Amino acid sequence: MTEDKKIERLFQENLKDFEVQPPSLVWDTIESELTKKKKRRVLPIWWLSSGVASLVIIGLLLFPEIKNTDINTPVYQNETNKNIDNQNSIKTEKQIYKTPVTIVENVKNEDDTTKNTSNYIEPKDELMVSTKIENEEKKTATSTVSLKGLEVDKKIAMKNLLYESLHLKTKERELEKKNFIAEVTKELETKEDQPKNSKWSVSPVVGITTSESFTKASAIDSNFNENKVSNPEKLAYGLSFTYQINDKLFIKSGLQVQNLSFNTQDVVLVSNTAMSNNLQNISFSNADNFLYFSASDSEDINSVGLTNSASLDDGVLEQDINYIEFPLELKYQLFTSDKIQTSLISGFSSLFLTQNSITARASNFSGKIGEANNLNSVNFSVNFGVDLEFMLSKKMKFNINPMFKSQLNTFSENSTNSKPYIIGVYSGVRFNF
Repeated sequence: MTEDKKIERLFQENLKDFEVQPPSLVWDTIESELTKKKKRRVLPIWWLSSGVASLVIIGLLLFPEIKNTDINTPVYQNETNKNIDNQNSIKTEKQIYKTPVTIVENVKNEDDTTKNTSNYIEPKDELMVSTKIENEEKKTATSTVSLKGLEVDKKIAMKNLLYESLHLKTKERELEKKNFIAEVTKELETKEDQPKNSKWSVSPVVGITTSESFTKASAIDSNFNENKVSNPEKLAYGLSFTYQINDKLFIKSGLQVQNLSFNTQDVVLVSNTAMSNNLQNISFSNADNFLYFSASDSEDINSVGLTNSASLDDGVLEQDINYIEFPLELKYQLFTSDKIQTSLISGFSSLFLTQNSITARASNFSGKIGEANNLNSVNFSVNFGVDLEFMLSKKMKFNINPMFKSQLNTFSENSTNSKPYIIGVYSGVRFNF
């Protein structure tokens, strides 16, 4: 009984989720053996009668003194129980394949329902069936072991794959870390190799400037608005300071001397007249007796009443204006390379008047006649320009700086409609310190 329970438990554990149908050959063999009937040999009745009579006669002759002898008829063992047991065994083996969990109950039920079975299986046939069943059991066990082996192989393969994936990711992270460290180290070394640029620099400035006007109005007097005005080139010079805010932005300031010149041509100088000093915007320095007219205004010349001693002379009125300029500008770097840097400049300047003179030049006369009385002592300008710098060394740069400066407060109100501006090209050498 204990062995049956062990077998039952073994099959329950190993074949819990696995069901195997035995081959049809096994069931065909069992069926053929069960349905096969043993042939009984039938003896002729006269053989039996003759045999019985012979035995009675021999007995009476040999044992005459025994009269009342009990004849024991042999009792033939009923083969039914044996057949029932065999059949139960076979059916039980069959039930093991189908439902291993209910082996004991099925055996019990078979015992109750097949007690009256009269089928008989010979021992050799029973042995053959049992052998086939055992073979099937071995195949089932082998299949179970194979399935377990496949599961184990699959788990091992997944484990190996996971390990390789983690190992690869670890290598990638280590490589990224090494690359990052190498880049940082290289950047630090590059910064260490680069010279430490000072934020301050100074540059002497020299420039060529010319003065123009947005209008055709004369800067001296409205009587010369139709006259031709020339603007000779002048020299500007000074000192510039630059402070670097960051890699792109700079502040510029300094001190410069700016010269403006306006030459009014086609002027007629009339001398020895009863009238003199007919220009309202000029404060004459001496009591000369000159009158100044435009050559195109003959009516005005004739209206003054020229005397016999009066003389007419064509000349030029030159106006020179000098300022001390204090610029305050921002420089923004647009492009930079190893050899050249390009920047935009914008800002404003404060201009302080230092010189103001008007000179008359004619064939018979040349000299200063006075100064303009319509100039403001403080002037302002708006500045725009481009700065090109060429690397000479680590601390020295040569720069070219074209600039446009529009003046805002040159003349006093209601004196003239002239709106002057300056165009200049400045250059210098900038030193870092």
